[in-house]
Amino acid sequence: MEEDNSFFQPEERISFITGVNALELISSSSTEFYSLMRQKGVMPIFFTFTTLFKACGAKMDVGLGWQIHGQMILVEGFGKDLHVGNSIIDMHIKCRFLERG
Repeated sequence: MEEDNSFFQPEERISFITGVNALELISSSSTEFYSLMRQKGVMPIFFTFTTLFKACGAKMDVGLGWQIHGQMILVEGFGKDLHVGNSIIDMHIKCRFLERG
């Protein structure tokens, strides 16, 4: 039987991850959902990364942000997105890594 991935539509991913951040469940839920997306083979969109970097900055978890940044580089085209780039800079500044931001 084929698995129903209708929950993983782009609009629903954005809504879920943004909602999780709004509820301040930043550290675990949004990153766990991202891990689930990757395990299921669901490709992220640029907003996925901006939200995850925001979560890392809020938690001050630059190590996780660097891991996500590494994964982002593997996904074609996101390295040139202005919003993603700005969220990476913002994460570094919030985590007090000004020289890398």
